[in-house]
Amino acid sequence: RRDEADGDDGDGDGEERGGGGAGGPLRRASAARMSRIEKLDLALSRVMRSETPSKSKVEAAAAAAVKLSHEHAEDVVDRLVDFFAENGRGGQLSALYIVGAVLDAERKRLKTRFLADLFEGRLRLLLEKFRGGDAKEKLQVSKVLGRWAKSRTFPEDRVREWARAAGCTVGVEPPAPGDARPAPRDRSP
Repeated sequence: RRDEADGDDGDGDGEERGGGGAGGPLRRASAARMSRIEKLDLALSRVMRSETPSKSKVEAAAAAAVKLSHEHAEDVVDRLVDFFAENGRGGQLSALYIVGAVLDAERKRLKTRFLADLFEGRLRLLLEKFRGGDAKEKLQVSKVLGRWAKSRTFPEDRVREWARAAGCTVGVEPPAPGDARPAPRDRSP
């Protein structure tokens, strides 16, 4: 049988016979068999483990999404939209960071707009969820929208429409002349 030949213990769980300590053969074998959608879900769950996601966790989730998108772009968009809906206020901002990172990766590495086109019709509904958010949250949304406008990921009029839907601006507005306050620092991933 194939499962015995490759070390599977035959009980249907896909695990190998023998030792399965951390980093052992069991862990490596199951990781190798993990589907790309499972890898995306794992990366998404890691983002949600902390209140403020690290840039590395956001980029790892985006990388998993981009890899999966080569064969299943619609599934990636659906999964990220579901992730946005599943995770409340803090999760929505994390999801927006991930969507932004996915679109940046697509634009820079793949030189395509396929995912951007798939997301474009769904972003207004997602961004409307930020309308009732606090000033700090809206600032972060503004920064993401500003990056999309600057990089021309989406048409500027569309980004402005989304900003109105979210109740924020596009990008961080510079301080008015004579305003002594420094511009806010960018802390988004």
